[in-house]
Amino acid sequence: MGTELRLSVWTVDEPAALTAFEAIFKEFDRLEGLMSTWKEGSEIQRLNAAAGKHAVQVNPEIREVLRAGLQASEWTGGKFDVTWGAMSGLWKFDYQNKDGSVPDPHEVARRRKLINYRELEVDEKAGTASILRAGMIVNLGGIGKGYAVDRARFPRRSDSMPR
Repeated sequence: MGTELRLSVWTVDEPAALTAFEAIFKEFDRLEGLMSTWKEGSEIQRLNAAAGKHAVQVNPEIREVLRAGLQASEWTGGKFDVTWGAMSGLWKFDYQNKDGSVPDPHEVARRRKLINYRELEVDEKAGTASILRAGMIVNLGGIGKGYAVDRARFPRRSDSMPR
């Protein structure tokens, strides 16, 4: 999800803290493997590749994050929109690629037409998600990081992370 993770703790039990940190990093890596638009074979990559074609089976966690993203999109009237991914790459926000350039307004307008959370569907019964129009791209960076922090704080029951 393209974010640096830095952990700190004040403790008298350093071994327990290090074990907890290891579990947190492992959980972040697992979620990155599911949600990343950059990791080959991630569920979000598969969903984006099927845009406008067909629904894809997705993990319950991905459905949960997509539903939360859709709800945030609804609450904000689309100001937050998990289908914003079509705009990715137009602006160079990361510290390595800042070049001060402004994207072509025509390209911005063209890509803006590919953003519409109402064209993302999550089917709990079928265990699928679908993007209804080709060219649309889901990017969970705006909500996936918060989900990952919550998962690290409140791990799945099967995790063995110390509490």
